[in-house]
Amino acid sequence: MRKVTGFAALLLAACFLFAYSSQLLADDAVKVAPDHYKVLLENEKVRVLEFNGKKGDTIAPHSHPNLVVYFLDDGKAKFTGSDGKAVEMDMKKGQVEWRPAETHTVECLTNMHGILVELKQ
Repeated sequence: MRKVTGFAALLLAACFLFAYSSQLLADDAVKVAPDHYKVLLENEKVRVLEFNGKKGDTIAPHSHPNLVVYFLDDGKAKFTGSDGKAVEMDMKKGQVEWRPAETHTVECLTNMHGILVELKQ
């Protein structure tokens, strides 16, 4: 069995850190898409966002902390995670959903309108 040199171990650690940090360093939704996300309230505990999207809109990769979403209208979107896995979701007016922290892109398949309550640690 070969012994891993210090340089090889450092290189391996750097590759892992780079791959892991790309998800952690994804931009904030409001910075990525200020025309879609509006901050309604922010304090030390939460940030409340309003989201408006039109059919055909695509939101570049961005991240959210743990959050609760309240849908103000029916809608449909395709969410693609940082792992490349895509999921289409149907949302119903009045539906409330818990979402764990994630990085994704969003493609609006219909008009969408909702409130996001992001939890701060």
